[in-house]
Amino acid sequence: MTADQRMVPDFMIAGFQKCGTTSLFSYLVQHPEIAPPLKKEIKYFDLNSSQNINWYKAHFPKYADAQNDQKPITGEATPDYIFFPEIAAKIARLNSRIKLIIICRNPVDRAFSQYKYSIWRGTEYLSFAEALEKEPERLAEATRFCRTNKQPLSENWAYREFSYVKRGLYAQQLENWLKVFPENQFLFLCTEELKNQPDMVLKKITDFLGIADFTFCTREKYLQSTKAEVISPHIRQNLTAYFEQENLKLFKLIGKNFGW
Repeated sequence: MTADQRMVPDFMIAGFQKCGTTSLFSYLVQHPEIAPPLKKEIKYFDLNSSQNINWYKAHFPKYADAQNDQKPITGEATPDYIFFPEIAAKIARLNSRIKLIIICRNPVDRAFSQYKYSIWRGTEYLSFAEALEKEPERLAEATRFCRTNKQPLSENWAYREFSYVKRGLYAQQLENWLKVFPENQFLFLCTEELKNQPDMVLKKITDFLGIADFTFCTREKYLQSTKAEVISPHIRQNLTAYFEQENLKLFKLIGKNFGW
């Protein structure tokens, strides 16, 4: 009922999964000019797309509730969005001028992090090597199921869950989004910089969003793994070789080289 009184996102952390979006979002909402939503990941454009737009708006603050002399901004962070090309057009229909923050990570480390998270949640039972080998079959089966049952891939549990390598093909995913939004509405970052130079990364973001400089508290790290498992050298070598050309495509696409 209060949808007309509520803000819609001015910015979005749209990807990538397991690249530090939780830490990044937690830092940003400290800023006095950012009015946070009810939660970080609303998942409206993928898992909750059957809800109406007022359901989505209900997660954001009312303009009248934002206690700030300047006009506040708001945003959300659902890193699954970037993985599904159809979501870009959905977001553009809501706000064609939205600013999109994209944070990337070495895709080898990203894949292993996703795998460890799946093990922790009890959704994966294979070894990492077995999961990588079985991924094409799992995703093909999920795709066939979606076509037969007219289900969007974004709503298919298996496709979302077992896409360890596919989610690391960053250039392929970004190319689809760059067809919908102009390049100047994107800010491309990398996880390694956020970890090692958080103040520099956050200054880039405040400049990008057009808000005042701010001293963020970045001591706490979010969703950090407590286990010390490492990828076997053999698997790392194979994945590094697999992603090499895709990484070069990414660096050319965004005009930055993250050194992977």
